[in-house]
Amino acid sequence: GYYGTGKYDPFHRNTPYAGLIEAFRGVIKKILGESPEGLGYWKDCILGGVGRHIQMVIDFLPELECIVGVQPSLPEAMPDKTEKRFLNTCVEFLRVFARKEHPLVLFLDDLQWADSASLTLIEYVLCGAPLEHVFFIGAFRDNEVNGSHPLAVTLERLRSKAVPAGVLVLGPLGVEHIRQAIVASLSKNVMEVQR
Repeated sequence: GYYGTGKYDPFHRNTPYAGLIEAFRGVIKKILGESPEGLGYWKDCILGGVGRHIQMVIDFLPELECIVGVQPSLPEAMPDKTEKRFLNTCVEFLRVFARKEHPLVLFLDDLQWADSASLTLIEYVLCGAPLEHVFFIGAFRDNEVNGSHPLAVTLERLRSKAVPAGVLVLGPLGVEHIRQAIVASLSKNVMEVQR
């Protein structure tokens, strides 16, 4: 399978799709390390799955051009049609990677700083036709998200549309948890760590 992780930060709040782009860059880098045959497989999958609209994705992920080659520019379209076409293209792009033979996991951190375009895309993907073999994990600081925060509004809309989602609230780590982490990472016994 493939795993991509992206992180939103307050300094790039106005950069559309920053965390999603970072997550897919990790996936693309892994693919670029594959054999020529593997790259050929991915080129066929991406072009077959996304088709002529792949340039819309390349505009955000230029590394993708190393797999699929230079693609023709797309003709101008009406703004409302362009956004819908972009959202549909992103779903098609996700489907290429989320398959039984290679499932996809995307982890997006610090969603409290996600831009509105990212939240719109996430909602569109999660509320659309079911995507199999993909697992989205999102993390955010709940102390920074009140009821009117864009992320809270998005999450409420997802709940109202019965999008299946689990919530796990993490509390602060205690001394015993930190001790266990040290023991596990340093291969020490508990008595050595307690000194």
